[in-house]
Amino acid sequence: MGHDEGDGFLSVSTVSTAPRPCGSESFEFTAAVWRSAAAEESAPGAGPSAGPGTREPTGTKVYVTTVGRMKLSPLVARERFATSPVARLATADPHGVPHAVPVTFAVLDDNLYFAVDHKPKSTWDLRRLRNIRDNPSVTVLVDHYDEDWSRLWWARADGRGEVLEDGEERLRAVESLCGKYDRHGQYEDCPPRGPVVAVRVERWSGWAFAQSRRDDPKDDGPK
Repeated sequence: MGHDEGDGFLSVSTVSTAPRPCGSESFEFTAAVWRSAAAEESAPGAGPSAGPGTREPTGTKVYVTTVGRMKLSPLVARERFATSPVARLATADPHGVPHAVPVTFAVLDDNLYFAVDHKPKSTWDLRRLRNIRDNPSVTVLVDHYDEDWSRLWWARADGRGEVLEDGEERLRAVESLCGKYDRHGQYEDCPPRGPVVAVRVERWSGWAFAQSRRDDPKDDGPK
């Protein structure tokens, strides 16, 4: 819903008596449309006003589409991201040629980790690692699709990647990955042995078709 404000006049750009647009079924409400006395007097056939600056509301049905309406807060985007099982990593080489692959990952604070593990690969000199060494700017995306489009959402992490060949941070990252995926037996006998990438997340963002109860920080009820 858009609106324009100026000199005592507020117009609602989506006022309509037409059938409700797609996605608006649960969001009908009555809005007060205010017009200044000056605006009423200037209208053709207008009667006497109640005095300068007086505003009178008129009840108007407004239908609001919800597509694109719900931005996730950084906190909620990070929470949804961290609990997802798989993400899509986007990198680019020094010439800007993009490359995208799915990755399994773990989140610790504002660091996102993924590793070169035992899943079949022809080499550990992967394009994603070469790209990150040459151009560390990366984007990592998770999303949820459902036949019921009111359940759609996505979350994104933008940051800078760093390849960890060894060291304490790499070990902590591997432990976190094992903790996330061991319950499915993926790393039970073969933890990641290759390089680990740490993405220093600078921005968490996301979108959802509609807000859920768990996303409302004011909702202290059962989750």
